[in-house]
Formats: sequence, C-alpha cells, structure tokens
Amino acid sequence: MGQRTTSRRAAALRKAREAKAARDTERLTRERQIEAALADFFEFSGRAEQIRQEAGHRAKKILDYAEREARQADIEAGEAVRALRKLDQTNAEIAELCGLSVPVVRAMANSIPGDDPGDDPGDQTGELSGDTADGHDGEAHAEQQADAGAARVLAPSRQPATDGGSDAHAGASWGQFR
Repeated sequence: MGQRTTSRRAAALRKAREAKAARDTERLTRERQIEAALADFFEFSGRAEQIRQEAGHRAKKILDYAEREARQADIEAGEAVRALRKLDQTNAEIAELCGLSVPVVRAMANSIPGDDPGDDPGDQTGELSGDTADGHDGEAHAEQQADAGAARVLAPSRQPATDGGSDAHAGASWGQFR
C-alpha cells in the first residue's frame, strides 16, 4: 500500500507542477506586457513634453518677433490719437470712436514716440508750474504724465478678454500701453 500512495503522490505533484507552470507562464507574460506598456507610457509622455517645450520656445520667438514688429504700428496708432486730440476731440470721444478705454487713450496721447513703455513715468523731468518747452501748462503736463503711467497699469493685457468688453481688441492692438 505504501508504494501506491507514493506513486499517487508523485502523480499529484506532477499535475500540480504542470498547472503551476501554466499559471507562472501566464503571469510572466502579463508582467512583460505591463512592463512594455509602462515603457511606452514613459517614452511617449516624455516625447510629448519635449514637443510641447520645443513648440513653446518657437512660439516665444515668434511672439517676440511680432512684438518688435508691432511697436512701430503702436507708435503710429499713438500719433493718430494725438492727431484726433489736435482736432479738438476729447479723450472720451476718442475712446468711444476707437473702442478704447479713456486711460488707454490718455496713455497713447501722452506717449512719446520711441519711448520704452517699461520706463517709470516718474523718471520724466519737467516743471511742475509754469509753461513747459512745448507750451503746455506744467501742472497739466504733470497730471497727463501721471495719467499715462496709470493707464499703463490699467490698460488691458494682450490676452483676449473673456467678457467680450470693448477693450478686447484694444489690448491686442495697443500692447505698448500695458
């Protein structure tokens, strides 16, 4: 009886090993598939990030170039606003006609062509009383310069407005005055 038990036990162990071997093969195949999928994920997500970074660098170069090119148009737009002021149009009238806010009109009208918009308006020198070299009253000129500085802060950015306000296109066109 002992020999039959031993041979039965050996047969049972063989069957168990065969079943386990099939399961181990399936498990190993699955682990390799998981590893391959993870490798694909890391490879392609890294590639996507690289593509986005390269596109961002190219977009920045394009925007920098466009900004440099747009400066002349901004200067000429400011000259047009100053021409409207010389035709006795008020800031409010000009703002309405151009679809701008009054602070942006003030900034454009008071800007000096070729001025760097990043300059501190307080750095400009001038008399606070009496007439300035261009014949304007010094106090009024100082007030206009303060308005120009405030308009640079208050002017809309170059990003399109989400509320659809009248200055939505003004921010894109009058980038010099942000």
